[in-house]
Amino acid sequence: MKSAPWYLSLLSVTPAILLPIVGSLVSPQTLAQSITPASDGTGTTVDQQGNTYNINGGSLSSDETNLFHSFQEFGLDAGEIANFLANPHLNNIFGRVMGGNPSLINGLIQVTGGNANLYLMNPAGIVFGQNAQ
Repeated sequence: MKSAPWYLSLLSVTPAILLPIVGSLVSPQTLAQSITPASDGTGTTVDQQGNTYNINGGSLSSDETNLFHSFQEFGLDAGEIANFLANPHLNNIFGRVMGGNPSLINGLIQVTGGNANLYLMNPAGIVFGQNAQ
């Protein structure tokens, strides 16, 4: 009796097992996406200047100590910078990624203008490459 080809056995593998296999075959450099604000009314703006994405706007909490951003996509190639603009009164910046793709980070993420904590959330995952900072 002849056995089925090896690639047909992948059809019975659960997605949780298959994702690391597929992910290991593709370089994060080729998958990194730009930073795109979501059009959900949060008010996030992204101004690209060369290799820097200045992230501004967003929605403040009622006490103005927390800032909320929404992104459709969020990814950085090596040498790119995501610069979250803050003010000295902010305690936290929350950024959510809603596009359904993992965030592939191979560049620098920073906060300027204040000392706020930055929380980046993506239900599809966040992958930090060897050049991530």
